[in-house]
Amino acid sequence: MSSTQRTPALPKWLSASIKIGLIGGIVAVLIGLQGMLAAFSTRNILGTYINMGHLLLLLAMFVTAYLGVSRSRASGPARAIVAGAVAGFIVGAMLVLLVFIGTRIDLGAVLVNAVPALYASLTFHQDVVTGSVLLLIVSVVVGAVAALVF
Repeated sequence: MSSTQRTPALPKWLSASIKIGLIGGIVAVLIGLQGMLAAFSTRNILGTYINMGHLLLLLAMFVTAYLGVSRSRASGPARAIVAGAVAGFIVGAMLVLLVFIGTRIDLGAVLVNAVPALYASLTFHQDVVTGSVLLLIVSVVVGAVAALVF
């Protein structure tokens, strides 16, 4: 008799957070591609570091992570923080993917608002690698904060 080994599935609380993170990532990418980020980036909030466009993306990350935590029904604060951080990370990873694809392929020919200014704003006006790492760190922190608020 041969025994078949099955790999254990992800816990339900984690898979729910991943699903919500994917939906939130699509929303965040669409916010950038529709031009809302560029339109709102003209109004500075905190010096020249944070503008209204960044605040819009932070809000999308926060709401996604908050929903990820609420839908995950994670037991205990540690799991809730992980669920929020995972949802936030997925949103950030999808934005980083947009930046990497957009800097290598001219998406502006098809998507009018996919211009270098969008990628510069998403990477906090740093080079692609440094800005992408910053974006991922910010998205994880925002996700963890959303879990703490929950």
